[in-house]
Amino acid sequence: MHTYLPYMNFAKCAKVLEPAELRESIETVVKVFDVLHETPGVRITHTRRHPAVALWRGHETWLHLYGATLLEESPRVKSAWRLAAEENLAKHLDWFTSGSFSMEPPLWLGEERFHDFQRAALMYRDPDAYCPKFPGTKFRGEDLYG
Repeated sequence: MHTYLPYMNFAKCAKVLEPAELRESIETVVKVFDVLHETPGVRITHTRRHPAVALWRGHETWLHLYGATLLEESPRVKSAWRLAAEENLAKHLDWFTSGSFSMEPPLWLGEERFHDFQRAALMYRDPDAYCPKFPGTKFRGEDLYG
């Protein structure tokens, strides 16, 4: 369960992601909304404390913007799957009219060390695809924190 954020700019994130990571990120957006909004019929007990949920808790406005931006780029992934993802994301729009949301950006958004770690995670996941996209980014864990 990952929302890959190699850059602060969501559109730039969407464009750099390979189709597998783009799809995984969109699926994670829906899962995180399911957990945060306790969607009926969705088993969420094992994911309440997941780092991706903690990352976005209190920032649903930004999570929705991230998901919508990824969906704009998603014609690169299967269309039937894309329609289902759009429907799943749309079902979480009711929170927007509830007034119980924050427009404040997450503290980590724009924090270069955070985005550098996200780039490194992608490089570790698929070195052939991502190392050329992120030249100069170290991707061994000890280099990130040393």
